[in-house]
Amino acid sequence: MPLLVKDTIRDLIANARKYTPPGGKIDIGLTIHEGILRFVIEDNGRGIPRDEIGHVVKYGYRASNVIDEVKTMGNGLGLTKAHYVINRFGGRLWIDSADYGGTTIRFELPVQYRSVVNTEKVQNPELKSSEHQPGVSRKQAQL
Repeated sequence: MPLLVKDTIRDLIANARKYTPPGGKIDIGLTIHEGILRFVIEDNGRGIPRDEIGHVVKYGYRASNVIDEVKTMGNGLGLTKAHYVINRFGGRLWIDSADYGGTTIRFELPVQYRSVVNTEKVQNPELKSSEHQPGVSRKQAQL
């Protein structure tokens, strides 16, 4: 998985923690199925006003229901970065939220598989020179 995608997942989890009060609920899911990586994070935190959902991906934008109430050390880059990175890797991002009661963010990314096959015979020095170990095949998945 590219480092930027890992960072994006970390940022989305940090956002959910930041805007969900103590005792709140955060659910996270990650699957790969039929060549698509799917990530979802859902919380029961403050939510994003519906008319601002399209704006929260703009750099530095914070929703009106948290701008004066939740103090953060962030710079407003989290959702901007998520939107950019997911699109850059050929994916899609969705944000759904109730005005004052939870947010769900999901993204989907195509998964690219690269297969590496090693068919070399490896000689074991402990065996007679005419004996060889069978070749080793391995597959490696990379996003």
